[in-house]
Amino acid sequence: STREAQATGFQPLPLRWRIEATFGTLSTRYRRLTRHWEHSPAAAEDSISIANCHRLMQAYERHQYSSS
Repeated sequence: STREAQATGFQPLPLRWRIEATFGTLSTRYRRLTRHWEHSPAAAEDSISIANCHRLMQAYERHQYSSS
């Protein structure tokens, strides 16, 4: 997603904003991700995956309760 030539003023790019919001949520809600405590890059990637799975399960649970 790139900026359009006709765009005037400040117009945020929606996809970039969503990604930055996700990283902000992960770094504030899952404090373990703010420092590199793991010894290997694979372990750090796994902890990010676990945090994302937890976040998705919470969103799914909220959706299930709001639907019923």
